[in-house]
Amino acid sequence: MIRAIFDILAKIVKPIFFAFGIALVVILALLWVATVGGLFFGLPFSSFLNPGTPFLTTLGVINVLILVGIPVLMLIMMVMRMFMRTNFKPKWAAGLWAFWLVNVVSLMFLGFSTSKQFGIGSEVSLEPNSEPGTPDTLFVEMEENPYRDVLIRLGDELIISENKLISSNIQFNFEKSKTGRFEVIQKNYARGENLAEAQKLAENIAYEYQIAGNRLIMTSYFVIPKGEKWRNQKVQLTIRVPEGKWVMPDNQIRGKIWEMETDGKYDFPTYDTDYAWQMGPNGMTCPAYIEKNKKDLSYKDFTKIRIDGNVTLRVEYGERYEVKVEADDFANIEFDQQDDVFKINANRSATVEIVMPDIEELQAFTSSNDIVLHGFKLDNLSLMRDDGGLITANIDVDNLTVHLWGGSRLELRGTGNYLKATVEDNAVLDASSFPLRKADISAVRASEVTIVASDTLLQKVDESSNINSKLNPVIIQQ
Repeated sequence: MIRAIFDILAKIVKPIFFAFGIALVVILALLWVATVGGLFFGLPFSSFLNPGTPFLTTLGVINVLILVGIPVLMLIMMVMRMFMRTNFKPKWAAGLWAFWLVNVVSLMFLGFSTSKQFGIGSEVSLEPNSEPGTPDTLFVEMEENPYRDVLIRLGDELIISENKLISSNIQFNFEKSKTGRFEVIQKNYARGENLAEAQKLAENIAYEYQIAGNRLIMTSYFVIPKGEKWRNQKVQLTIRVPEGKWVMPDNQIRGKIWEMETDGKYDFPTYDTDYAWQMGPNGMTCPAYIEKNKKDLSYKDFTKIRIDGNVTLRVEYGERYEVKVEADDFANIEFDQQDDVFKINANRSATVEIVMPDIEELQAFTSSNDIVLHGFKLDNLSLMRDDGGLITANIDVDNLTVHLWGGSRLELRGTGNYLKATVEDNAVLDASSFPLRKADISAVRASEVTIVASDTLLQKVDESSNINSKLNPVIIQQ
């Protein structure tokens, strides 16, 4: 009976393993075919890696083909031996694997030899090009790349066309001019086996741009002729803008790597070219973007704050009401005021700063980020949080009410008189830097409380929680 069961299982399982083996063979065979195709298309590029030694290029191609082909062949032989009862002499298998190891060593040697060709980097700076006049706005334009629609493309930056390697590895920087004039500084980068070779390759980069009136016209590529080496050549153009002047990039620059020295007071969409940029005292600004995304933030006369959503909040004492939001956060955040309650709701991460003369209550829900309270001297304050986040408060308050749960944390600094706190569900209250006279604490369900009470401590604590007092008050169990 047992033998019959095993015979039945063998008849069921054997075809499954056979199908699996055939599928694996087909997948690896397709991988080998893809490798052949990839090497065929990439063969023109390899001539730019080692233009003076075509033998090494050919050897590398053969090594890759054998590196993939022999495991495919051995797998086919294994499937045939298992399911078709075909035997192969061990010497054949040992010889094939030995030949495979030789090719692995050869490929490693070629890889190491080629990587040495990229060992040293060099930078060549060309003379600054200044516009004779000082136009109010410099229009930065980029010509279209005529080599875009080609068959052989290597990543986003390299194209092979007509035995030439076309590189679009061009970067742009915008920074403040110290001469009061528009200036363009070109730097060429390249790598090589030694510093002299890297510098020579950088000097040989032929990149063109021109300044015509208030237009800076640039090509979007440079050419590496056949017979020259590709060593990760790159061109960087730095455009220096006088204070008060404007720059208007065109749509062709979209998608290129470009950086700006922007005013730290604002957060701009650097890759948005629909706006003109102006150089201010502290860097580039985008007045049209600021105006477009400007919201009415003239909220006042509120004493209670309620947060819902992914908000990072800082609340500071000040004589006048101010609500500040970073420019990029306008689209992600909503405000609403009902009587003395100011509500903040964010569907994505947003940062809000509030200056106000008085605060009575702060509640945070639904995964908001860190909250900071600073500089207040209050008679009464209520803090509530349930989302696992942190509140850091540096305040002086006579009567403080706290409710924390859901893994939330509160770090208190300053001074107080009376603290009533409910801490539950893995919450933490650290008031070790907040001396007070009397405390009424409830800590349950794996919560932790640290206080400095000099007079009386009313406490309710279960076995999973802990209340630490830095002084020796009169303790009353509830």
